[in-house]
Amino acid sequence: MSINLIVFFVSVAVLCVGLIVFLKKGATFKAIGFILVLASLGGGVKSTVFQVEEGELIVLTQFKKITTTYTNAGLHFRFPWMEVFSFPKRIISITDTIQGRSLDGLIVEFEITPFIRVDETHLEDIYRNTARSYSDMEEKIIIPAIRNITRSTISGFNAADIYGKRKEFETRLQTDAKEYLKNRYVILDELQLRKITLPETIENAIQLKLQKQQEAEAIDFDKLKAEKQAEVREIEAKGLSTYQSIINKTLSDKYLQLEAIKTYSELAKSQNKTFIIAPTNPKSTGIPLILGPEK
Repeated sequence: MSINLIVFFVSVAVLCVGLIVFLKKGATFKAIGFILVLASLGGGVKSTVFQVEEGELIVLTQFKKITTTYTNAGLHFRFPWMEVFSFPKRIISITDTIQGRSLDGLIVEFEITPFIRVDETHLEDIYRNTARSYSDMEEKIIIPAIRNITRSTISGFNAADIYGKRKEFETRLQTDAKEYLKNRYVILDELQLRKITLPETIENAIQLKLQKQQEAEAIDFDKLKAEKQAEVREIEAKGLSTYQSIINKTLSDKYLQLEAIKTYSELAKSQNKTFIIAPTNPKSTGIPLILGPEK
């Protein structure tokens, strides 16, 4: 007998007693009887009215047979002998640690979190064929399914490959789990592979491999950098050579002599008593003789 039905019978008994007491003479009896009647009405309402909360799915049964299902929140009536079974409507996450043997016979440990929800279009099927509560469903269907599928997927990979092919492993695991749970009226929205713990020998080998890869990449970078620097120096040298070639081809003796005369003129404006003897030969652009004052 359900608790709800017991509450109903107790409420009926209290109601009968309350009415009897209330009908007796005397204000005290009437007050006690009134209180008992109110209490019985409260118990009666509690045993015949139930609330469907937001994020809750309800299956209502009578004598072990489904009468209706509720997916929307609100107050509903039932007979006291009817039973209410609740399932969550929201997405639920379950984090589990699972060990399995890889293709090469090594033990690998995973921390996995599936995000699931109950298929509300199959509430009756869930009640008849799967479980009569979510906790029962999680314990008997969801967790065992995730563990079995994970171990099955692990067996198709070598331990070292699981690390390098993590995304492929996670995708295959999610696909297999989604298909399996779908047939049991559970929708898998996402499956996250949070942590992989490999055997120590494999971990050390992977770390060593990564270290060598980083060293090789550093060498390649230095080599590329040196090649680029050599190319820059080559370009600079070619530019300087071209510049010198242009200067040699375009500068004439007269132009150089003109530049020398300009320089001499600037020196002649100096406040110091300086004598400048400039070359007078048009073909000569030698350095002038500069005589300072005697001390």
